Amino acid sequence: MAGTGWLVCPGFSGRCAWAFDDETVLLTPEGQPPLALPLREIQGLGGDEYTIGLAADRQQFALSRLGGDGPPLRERLTRLWLPARAQALRIAGSGDAERFAGAVTTGGAARPFVGLLFEDVLAYATPGDDVEPFFLALLAGVVHDAAGYTVTASGWDGSAVVFSKLAGRTDAFAQGLAARRAGLDVNQGIVVNNHLMTSAAGVFAAGDVAEHNGVLYGTWAASQYQGAIAGMNAAGYADLLAKTTAGADWLLADALNVEAIDRKAWNIVQGGLREALANPAGVRNRDVEAVRQLTEGLM
Repeated sequence: MAGTGWLVCPGFSGRCAWAFDDETVLLTPEGQPPLALPLREIQGLGGDEYTIGLAADRQQFALSRLGGDGPPLRERLTRLWLPARAQALRIAGSGDAERFAGAVTTGGAARPFVGLLFEDVLAYATPGDDVEPFFLALLAGVVHDAAGYTVTASGWDGSAVVFSKLAGRTDAFAQGLAARRAGLDVNQGIVVNNHLMTSAAGVFAAGDVAEHNGVLYGTWAASQYQGAIAGMNAAGYADLLAKTTAGADWLLADALNVEAIDRKAWNIVQGGLREALANPAGVRNRDVEAVRQLTEGLM
């Protein structure tokens, strides 16, 4: 698609040629160099009946006076941007996604939204805002008000998100959420093990919602401590630390002539273990070298 319109952005207001090839929006302001906005890097899509608003690189771009090209361009951008952006943010879930649109309320006024419901996450966006994930492992319950045409999704932390105006698809949306909800073991809170992992493999809980050994601590200090442990385990530290005890078992088995150490396998698993675990504070602070070492250890 291509055409002309009127562009308003930082430092410019005037005529502009535009083109969209399903992956990149190319804006060429009159007398200015072209601006390429990859779809996956656009941080928000909004506007109104007459204007298409794009947020990218902390700047706002408003494209108007599009004539008959406006509605099809908006529809195409909306349809393609959401999955591309969700993929770029690494919050696109598994399985084939169902597309929904309607209104969402998260504490304030209801706002329009478009969303993709995957097997394990609802990725949705409101006008002008970036894509947000609603991870279904954190979904405590789904309440379907058939008479009011609303679906309320409640989280284990007590939060609630209300979806409405789903264009005749309220039943399908409620059923889709309920079918995908993770069945976490719950007592007073979400039951976790010593690694703060829930009954769903790879899903961790910490803080007010986490119950460990029958105790729901609910204090600030415990929440901070648990958050640190859950974060490190989710990052792979628990998996790597387990290799130290596994290595000790193998050393003992070798010494007792039960199972000889295979040097090639030993070097692959144990060779870079110390380096991978050496800088947990660096991983927490997103130090590139510390994250690289941890990633190599996990690989």
